Amino acid sequence: MTFLKTVVSAGALALAASAASAAVVSIGVVSGDWASVSPDPVYGLNGVGTNEIRWGQPYYSSSDPQSGYQFDGSSGGVVTEGVSFDLGDFTHFNFAVSSDPPGSDAASITGATLHVAFDLTIDGNVYSYASDYDFTHWETINTANPCANGGANGSGVNVNGCADRVQILNNEGSSDAVVVNGVKYYFDLTGFEGLIMENGLPTFWTVEGQTNVATLYAAMRTEPVSDVPLPATALMMLAGLGGLGLVRRKTRA
Repeated sequence: MTFLKTVVSAGALALAASAASAAVVSIGVVSGDWASVSPDPVYGLNGVGTNEIRWGQPYYSSSDPQSGYQFDGSSGGVVTEGVSFDLGDFTHFNFAVSSDPPGSDAASITGATLHVAFDLTIDGNVYSYASDYDFTHWETINTANPCANGGANGSGVNVNGCADRVQILNNEGSSDAVVVNGVKYYFDLTGFEGLIMENGLPTFWTVEGQTNVATLYAAMRTEPVSDVPLPATALMMLAGLGGLGLVRRKTRA
């Protein structure tokens, strides 16, 4: 019986993997909002719950723009497992903020959570999908030399003062997993267009005093589930394996 149970489990996983590779998968229009920031409170924070947040006391003049993040989702399309696709555009409005704003609120965010949602279509059936992605933010000292990224102040990405750093963390614990025919479907962020990885994390060094935009990429990932009802073809296979087990026992008698 132990041998038969092992064979059945492997067969179920193989069928689930086959179902995932054969499925036609697409996503609809992507929407996103900044669900929360850390720390809390942050001076001048506004826009939480929308696709654009702003924060901070402008350093040079009260009429200058605040720093901020924005996300503009893509129009979607057909996706393939393991192949990165355009999820949308990420913008960092990198403008100098005072390191000592009035009151006790923090001068800048250190992180933010982006809540992304879209319709997921698998073999013509539509499901709702949502996922949270965490961004870490490093508001660097503009006058440092060398800068936080190790480069010289006044050149390259540090041309207007030291660049700030944005990194992505996938937050699987706060993400949906759509289950279809014994297969779980996830979507992980894979990085910023043309940008680097640092310590295994997608990293965006943004130029001071500019609006910095990069395409945000994601990829579909699947995982077989063994404790869901199997399709009719799988049940037939299991029945055949059960008959094989009976033959084995009869032969040994």
